[in-house]
Amino acid sequence: MTKSAQVIVLLFSFLCMFSGINGLTNNTNTAYTVERVAEGTVLVLECPRKSSARLKLTNSEDVFSLPKSFKDSTGCRNEKVAQSFIGRLAKLYISRNGKVVGANISGKSYLTSSEARSDSRTSSVAILFMGVAMFALWMFKRRT
Repeated sequence: MTKSAQVIVLLFSFLCMFSGINGLTNNTNTAYTVERVAEGTVLVLECPRKSSARLKLTNSEDVFSLPKSFKDSTGCRNEKVAQSFIGRLAKLYISRNGKVVGANISGKSYLTSSEARSDSRTSSVAILFMGVAMFALWMFKRRT
């Protein structure tokens, strides 16, 4: 591995470790406090296989991106399940940074703020692990 490649790997590993530690130690209480509530009837619900679910309400122009835990709790994996939610009354709780942290559809809670926090924590741990693995690669390649 060339010197410049080693420097790039080292810098990127520190960036990943910093992002992971920052995500784990950030004050999550303020990140997941409810800023506003969007209510309406579900107009469109898309549940693609590989990305997050998207929901559009009748009285709003916004398209809300729902976290992975929403798809897990509803079983929304195909178009047939998504169609069963259309026309139902929905109440979405949105945080300061625009993330949906709570979802009630027809009176049933499908997403809570603790589930949204758990998704965020899992991502932070993965980024931290990736940074540590890259640092270990740098240490290994430096000695050989």
